[in-house]
Amino acid sequence: MLARCPWSSSVAHLVIQNEPAKVNQIELILSDLHLAWVHLDDGDVVARGDAATLAARSPDRTRVFVPPIDAVVLSPVDFGDLPPAQARAAARLAAADETLLDGADLHVDVSADGLTAASTSRTAMTQWIADYDPDVILPAPFLLPRRDDNVQVAVLGALKIVRGQQLAGGWDDIITPMLMGETPVSTISAADFDQAMAAAAANPEMNLRHGEFERRTRFVLDRKVVQLMGWLAVALLIITLLIPLISTARLNQQSNTLEATGRTSAQTAVGASVPEDQALARLDARLAALRGGGAGFVRTSTAVNLAVQATPNVELTTMTFSPDGQLRVGARATKAEEIGALIARMRALGLDVNRSAINPAQGQPVVELKVKGQ
Repeated sequence: MLARCPWSSSVAHLVIQNEPAKVNQIELILSDLHLAWVHLDDGDVVARGDAATLAARSPDRTRVFVPPIDAVVLSPVDFGDLPPAQARAAARLAAADETLLDGADLHVDVSADGLTAASTSRTAMTQWIADYDPDVILPAPFLLPRRDDNVQVAVLGALKIVRGQQLAGGWDDIITPMLMGETPVSTISAADFDQAMAAAAANPEMNLRHGEFERRTRFVLDRKVVQLMGWLAVALLIITLLIPLISTARLNQQSNTLEATGRTSAQTAVGASVPEDQALARLDARLAALRGGGAGFVRTSTAVNLAVQATPNVELTTMTFSPDGQLRVGARATKAEEIGALIARMRALGLDVNRSAINPAQGQPVVELKVKGQ
């Protein structure tokens, strides 16, 4: 099984500057070993220092924090077929039965392959985040690659980190040999450990900083982005102003095209001998002659019919239209007052009305009206 291994009170963390496809900077801190940090550039060691020279967090770096090994318990699991959220929930239930921590203070994560669960306290997580503000919190044994055929051991001063197929943690002279059994042990060199550390930081198998502890990304506008947004806003304003101007120009062009087409059609109708600029006026005059004077038959007769329909007990007996635009209408009612109401309604509709004398016919008043539209 994966063992919980003490690591005194040392503190470890990694810092990686964020650039595409490149590990720019890693800082590994072991406060009790005087090996404070190691800088790597694209996987190569470029500098080393102690805790006193540890720089403050840079906003353009990705920081991976490696907590004390005795603060994180690793356990073997088999959640490879579950989504991350469900795997964490299952691991939390399993860890709650084994840990001495208060259930409310328990924080659990599962490795990317679903084969290892890590549990720690929420109190410790809060403290690590307050002290280092990392992007990733990675348990120390994950700095080493897991081998199925042997146990990997890294020696860092007086500290040994162990990782195998069923073993991960810190070296213990009594417990570790019992857990390894006959499995071969391979002690990696310092150079190999630097490479393993760089690879683990670039692609961490686990990140304890999730859920309520997930890092909140702060949105910062770059100056060039602000300038670009400003130019886009200006371009959008110009386009917005150009749209009605372009639409007006297109409408004017279409209107001119229709007017030219109308003049050509009018010239065809009245004859090619008439100049094009006089064709529309000549066609209007011909249409007026066909329609008749005044408002024309259609408009005048329509207004008369509306007036008759609105007057009770009144009906038309005759209707004759003359070329001068005058409409002669014969109307019959039950009494003379209804004839007067009909005339009033016609005049309200804009018609000129002249009436003849009312003559009785079969006991009903009959009148002839001369109506002309305006």
